[in-house]
Amino acid sequence: MKISNETKVGILAIFAILLLVLGYSYLKGERVFAQDRTFYAEYANISGLSTSDDVLYRGLAIGKIQSIELIPGNEKAIRVSFNIGENIDIPTNSEARIVNSDLLGDKALELILGDATTMAEEGATLLGTVEQSLQTQIEEQLLPVKTRIEGLIASIDSVITRVNGIFDVDFQGKVDEYQVSIEAAIKNIRNITESVDAIVANEATKIDTVMTNVKVISQAIADNEQALRNTFANLETITDSIARINLVSTFAQLDSVTADLAVITGKVKSGDGNLAMLINEKELYENLEAISKNLELLLEDIRKKPGRYAPSLLRVGNR
Repeated sequence: MKISNETKVGILAIFAILLLVLGYSYLKGERVFAQDRTFYAEYANISGLSTSDDVLYRGLAIGKIQSIELIPGNEKAIRVSFNIGENIDIPTNSEARIVNSDLLGDKALELILGDATTMAEEGATLLGTVEQSLQTQIEEQLLPVKTRIEGLIASIDSVITRVNGIFDVDFQGKVDEYQVSIEAAIKNIRNITESVDAIVANEATKIDTVMTNVKVISQAIADNEQALRNTFANLETITDSIARINLVSTFAQLDSVTADLAVITGKVKSGDGNLAMLINEKELYENLEAISKNLELLLEDIRKKPGRYAPSLLRVGNR
């Protein structure tokens, strides 16, 4: 059986029309061959949500926005219908939240399941909520900073006003006087510094000599370090020995000797004893002195004339 060209053209036309319908349905977010379930949500502001935007569940696209329309009799409310193709049980207290799908501001509808035990039937209206936009979040974060900056600017302005009030004509005149005084003080300091430099330059030789002597003394101390250590050790030993001496006993003995000397002196003065008699008896003293002189004369005569006394000395020696 031969198919005519008219039939072929008709079949192609029907196929093209079918593709056009399917493409238009896809662009509208309708899934023609899927068993979708339709749900609704109501909002006071949809924040830029449009048809064909995705319906997300944990980041997974499970449907499309079907339609957006105003609720009859309530111009402040907007009804959004969306299809869900996945077989997901939706509790009655679930939320359909409008969220930002990317940083460019594109919107999506995120399904947040509740914890109710009863499930929503197809065609049920879920609770519609709106996530804060990125701009709103940034504004909330920057609002405290903005308030602080405004307060800081006000404080700075107040400080500047007070500073301008301080720097009046009289104060500026005093500042000029202070500046002159400071310059004079700096000049005096410079002169003193120059004088010190001149003194140091003139006395450089003496300073070098003093430093050399200090170096020599330091070297001598270093060379005789062991001797100094021994000296200090000896001093420490002497100090310890002095510390161990029983000074109380020593002074007691000294007091006893002093008392004895006082007794002897008293006896001598009173004429008691041989020593007192020797000191106080003038006649005895003169006799002793005469005997001493006679002995000296005898010894001198023996030295000069030993022959006169030699026989007598020999007889004494023989005995």
